Amino acid sequence: MTDHLTKAKQTAERRFAKLQQAAEAGAAMQEYVAEAEAQIEKTRRLRALRLAKEATESKAATKPATPRRPAAKKSRSAKRPA
Repeated sequence: MTDHLTKAKQTAERRFAKLQQAAEAGAAMQEYVAEAEAQIEKTRRLRALRLAKEATESKAATKPATPRRPAAKKSRSAKRPA
């Protein structure tokens, strides 16, 4: 009878170990998914910041800093070096 109880206990322990392993795997998967989502959100945020910075820089590059005066024309009478 003790042999039967020992086998039943071993079977129960194996089942419990499998259930525990499955629970840990589920928790690990949830952690993995959470980290992946956090990485995606961080990438979105940084991309938005980069695009905003690039848009600001391109506006600054197209807008002249000071008003320009027309270039002075060179006179044709000046001698050219040979």
